[in-house]
Amino acid sequence: MIPVLFRGAKISPYRPPENVESRIQSLASKCLPNINNLEEPYRFPDRQSKVRVLKACMQEFNHTIPSNVLHEIEDLNSLKDYFHQEVEPEDKLAAMAEENAKQSNLPPNLVLQVEPIRFDPNDKSFFPKTAFPGRSTVMSGIEESKKYPSRRVSKDRRLRIDPEDNV
Repeated sequence: MIPVLFRGAKISPYRPPENVESRIQSLASKCLPNINNLEEPYRFPDRQSKVRVLKACMQEFNHTIPSNVLHEIEDLNSLKDYFHQEVEPEDKLAAMAEENAKQSNLPPNLVLQVEPIRFDPNDKSFFPKTAFPGRSTVMSGIEESKKYPSRRVSKDRRLRIDPEDNV
């Protein structure tokens, strides 16, 4: 059985479509030309055939397979089991925003904002002054630092001594 929670892997939410089995069977028949009967448990004969089928399935369903689960997928039945599992997002706010966007059952005066608005000193259209003058905003996470740049205040404008000043 493939675990629902993938520790250490960043997995996006996934809702399985209705026709998972038929789509996997059609992909397997395209990628594996020597396959005879899809009803019996078909084990992948070599790594290349397994990679071809997994790659086609990941593109078809727009759902990745993390490396810590690859060794558990040994045949087409375990592949079907993997793509039948629903993956809930870790961020409950994002899940609630996605659910409410589909159903639109929020009151008109309520808006769920998943992505934060970051202060940009070069952007003069929205906020001309920062809420934290003299303080640096440093993004420490890898994913967050890719999305939002860190802002460092010059040493003469800082209000307090930061650990970076002691270097």
